[in-house]
This record gives sequence, structure tokens and C-alpha cells, in this order.
Amino acid sequence: GARKIMGIIIHGDAAFAGLGVCYEAMQLMNLEGYSTGGAVHVVLDNQIGFTTEPHESRSGAHASDLAAGLGVPVLHVNADDVEAVDYVFSLAADWRGGGH
Repeated sequence: GARKIMGIIIHGDAAFAGLGVCYEAMQLMNLEGYSTGGAVHVVLDNQIGFTTEPHESRSGAHASDLAAGLGVPVLHVNADDVEAVDYVFSLAADWRGGGH
């Protein structure tokens, strides 16, 4: 079931912050028939999708700020630090698996 499989969704920062579908899907998380048991959303801070400066395109400092408003954990990690990325994914999998 939902605890045996974990969805991993990769977004560019512009897509996560700018597309309403991310927030819309996340706010359905507690409705029967819509819950997947949780997914890990990886938001890449690549600045590729923006046609404007980040401070002119969203209210928060990070594209992931909309997830924090839903009470889900948001972890920031430098992708150049492989050990840190591994640790953060382990934390996310543990949280998703109910080990929090």
C-alpha cells in the first residue's frame, strides 16, 4: 500500500513556486481518495524557469516556502555535498515512513 512505495517528484524552483498545481495537489493530502501517504518533492534551485528576479516572482525567500505553510517539513541542502543529500533523503524517507 501507501507505506511501501514513496513518490519522488522533481521540480525546478520556478515550476514549484509558479504553478498552482503543486499547492493544489499538496492541499488535498488529507482527503480520502487523494492521499498517497506522502511524497518527497525535490525542488532544484536552478533559476532556469524565471523570467524575472526571484524577489519579484514570489513573496518568500525560497520557492519551497509554500510547502512550509502546509506544515510539512522543508529541508534545504547543498547538492554539491553528496553526504548531506544522502542524509536529507534518509530523513525524508524516515519521516514519510512514519518514523518521526
